[in-house]
Amino acid sequence: MTLTGYEWATAARELAETAGVRDDARDEDPEVEQDGAEHWKTLDRISAQLGGPAHPGFGRYR
Repeated sequence: MTLTGYEWATAARELAETAGVRDDARDEDPEVEQDGAEHWKTLDRISAQLGGPAHPGFGRYR
């Protein structure tokens, strides 16, 4: 599968949104089992492979 730059950017933004939602849920309820850490790691790997920033946050504090 080949993605355009726009498609990669969209996928990365959606991944960051999911990670942020999981982080927020964990912040609100410590009993939530998983935060967004694994999603952030995946986003970091995608960004690095595409020559982007090491830890993109898309406007979220990481």
